[in-house]
Amino acid sequence: MPGIVFDSSVYINALRKGDESIFLLRNYEDRNGQMPVWLSVVVLEELLAGAVDIKTQKLLARIQKVFESNNRLLVPNKTDWVETGK
Repeated sequence: MPGIVFDSSVYINALRKGDESIFLLRNYEDRNGQMPVWLSVVVLEELLAGAVDIKTQKLLARIQKVFESNNRLLVPNKTDWVETGK
């Protein structure tokens, strides 16, 4: 599955700067071409756990819906977790 998944630290840094543009990014382009941006539910959980205000919580709910509707929300299964731990 080619594409890019941003770590929660990328989103947290943007939120601290008041820059929501990273949340609007659906494709990422580098020297190899354009790649879709995916959102991991693990990252989403970390962001929701740290969301300190209603504005951020609503933003994250909207972002979740967008990634779900585009079938770009990554949900690890048991095998994914086991392989990650190795």
